[in-house]
Amino acid sequence: MATLKNKASHSNTIGILLSSTDDKFENSLLRGLANSITSTGRNLICFTSGAIRSYHGFESQRNLLYDLVNKEVIDGLVISGTLGHNISHQEFLNFCKQYLPLKLVTVAIQLEGIPAVLNGSQEGITNAVSHLIVEHNLQEIAFLRGPAGHQEADERYQAYIDTLHVHNIPYKPELVFQGDYTYNSGRLAVQNLHTKKVQAIVSANDSMILGAMKTLSEYGLQIPEKISVTGFDDAEEARQSNPPLTTLHQSVYEMGLQAGKTLLEILDNELSQTPVIIPPRLIIRNSCGCSDPKLERAGKVTIATSATTPPPIL
Repeated sequence: MATLKNKASHSNTIGILLSSTDDKFENSLLRGLANSITSTGRNLICFTSGAIRSYHGFESQRNLLYDLVNKEVIDGLVISGTLGHNISHQEFLNFCKQYLPLKLVTVAIQLEGIPAVLNGSQEGITNAVSHLIVEHNLQEIAFLRGPAGHQEADERYQAYIDTLHVHNIPYKPELVFQGDYTYNSGRLAVQNLHTKKVQAIVSANDSMILGAMKTLSEYGLQIPEKISVTGFDDAEEARQSNPPLTTLHQSVYEMGLQAGKTLLEILDNELSQTPVIIPPRLIIRNSCGCSDPKLERAGKVTIATSATTPPPIL
């Protein structure tokens, strides 16, 4: 068990690198980590310096702040995988290595030689795709993927392909749409969707599918009557969307707690190289074609398409 008395600790201060505290994922991660660290009497310093090589120039200028991490006054560092959405796996590994010999823990990305807390991306996408196939009898399922070359995005994409194969459904590259985890990329990605035979879209995150839903509505493609959609994150906007979004809930706060616990164990020389995986949970709402149980009990929702009748192929 981690204690204040450990040979590796000198300053009783832990750092965390985030791209932003405005993002729900990173805000929840920070709160969980803060609870874990400060409950032991340690201090926590947060560096919010933007995603590395962000496409937004003003954000990438903030990357200079990562140079302010002082190895002399910090015992260990938690690094969010959100920093690396725009760079390769190897580049992100090199970025993290610059902070050695500090003790490091990454969140939502696994890098060689660095302990990690992961969110079970593959299991989550598998559950979402399987739900559409098994419960809704759908086969023409498109995928809205995150940045190519990003570990988490690639894992979710591979899980989509693998799940189709498990259910003996042919993989069709033309049903894969490239995004970058942003709302606008989701809007743009599905602009030509009406020309393809698609019954459902599984998205690698909520922001992209919410953007896609806006475009679909502009084309008159009702959700879920004509097309089912699912997301990943369970963002607040997903709960307020019309219809409410079926998505995967990440226990990000718990991931923050676990990241702190793992780092403290490392500082106490209780290191385990096995990544800690906190799997997401499929939250069933209306956008896939199911009834939201809470709304249904309140008499506030009617689903036009039953769970066993697939939407028409567009």
